[in-house]
Amino acid sequence: MLGDEVRTLAWLNAVRAQVRPGDVVVDVGTGTGILAVAAVQAGARHVYALEASSCIGAARALIDANGVADRVTLIRGWSTALELPERADVLVSEILDDDPFGEGILEVTADSWQRHLKPDARQLPRALTLYGQLVEMDEETLRTHTWTPLGLEQWSVQYGLKLSALSTVSGRGFMTGVRRSRAKRFRALSDAICLTRVVLAEGVAETLQTSSELVVRQGGTCHGLVTYFVAELTPEISVTTAPLAENGASHWLNPTFFLAQSRQVVTDQRIGVSYRYPSVPSLEVQF
Repeated sequence: MLGDEVRTLAWLNAVRAQVRPGDVVVDVGTGTGILAVAAVQAGARHVYALEASSCIGAARALIDANGVADRVTLIRGWSTALELPERADVLVSEILDDDPFGEGILEVTADSWQRHLKPDARQLPRALTLYGQLVEMDEETLRTHTWTPLGLEQWSVQYGLKLSALSTVSGRGFMTGVRRSRAKRFRALSDAICLTRVVLAEGVAETLQTSSELVVRQGGTCHGLVTYFVAELTPEISVTTAPLAENGASHWLNPTFFLAQSRQVVTDQRIGVSYRYPSVPSLEVQF
């Protein structure tokens, strides 16, 4: 992810803006340790850098090479299972999945506010907003992700099997990640609406269950719903995975909910959407 310039520069700039001289910082999921180093360079008195994976070896090398080992305590383990010797002024947690809640940031945040942070602590990111939009997809996307007659015919020839019967099978819709370069080609049938917004800096619950309503702005064939998030790192610094955003590509995909069967929609039609978390983020579209 170091090659993801949009993500990395945004987080580095946010750390430099949030960390004040003398702060104690806890960096959950430190990875290579780059944000822990940045926090020390911004004036942190001490950083507790937590990492559960084998990447902790890379973090140790980076911390040593930048001469900040005396002010960074690197600890291997899950933050929810670790005890720290003191409470922190700042929580840094770049643990955002394609669906921003998918890597457990709600659970980590709730636990950190209870056990690791001072009452007036700051958090980075401070807020997350998830958006959804009804879309009509291009033929290539449908052929890649669903059982279209054309796709089944091509696969039948390629694999030497009769696959056309799969076109008669319908079931529940499914979600998968779609690259932003593909999602930006979808035809929007509705405005994007907020599915849920969480202000992490105020402490959070570990579950989400919301219901929203989308209004069709352009009639057409609805194949599903594409989602994206905005991560507000500081009041001035944000990153987004919106397909049409101008901030450049990132490593994140756009979670896309494919309907079990396409539906014709008309202008001003109202369609319900439910979002649920935890365990696995899930969406339900109600026509």
